[in-house]
Amino acid sequence: MSTFIQDGPLGICDRCRRKVLRKTLTPDRNAPGLMVCRADGCNDIYDPWRLPWTPKDADISVKRPRPEQKLDVPTTMTGVSDTGIVEEVPVTPPADRVVKASSS
Repeated sequence: MSTFIQDGPLGICDRCRRKVLRKTLTPDRNAPGLMVCRADGCNDIYDPWRLPWTPKDADISVKRPRPEQKLDVPTTMTGVSDTGIVEEVPVTPPADRVVKASSS
C-alpha cells in the first residue's frame, strides 16, 4: 500500500540528510546555497565576522600624535682612507633633502 503525503513534497536536509517537508527547508544563514531543516544544529548561527570590515567600526586615528621635527642631516662622515688614516669627509645631502634657507 502506498502512502500519500498531503502536506506537500519531501526534501532532504543538506546537513543531516533527513527527509523533511520541502516547505520547512530554509537557506542556511552563513552558506545560503545550503537548504537545511529547522532541527538543532542544522541552521548555523549567523556569523558577523564574515561580513566585510567597515571603517565606522574602528577608530584608526592616532590618539596623541607627536609634533613634526626637522631631520638632522649629517654634514660630515668619518671614514678610513686607503692609507689607514681616519678622517672626516664632508657629505652633501641628496638633492631631494636639501632645504633652502629663506632670506628675509
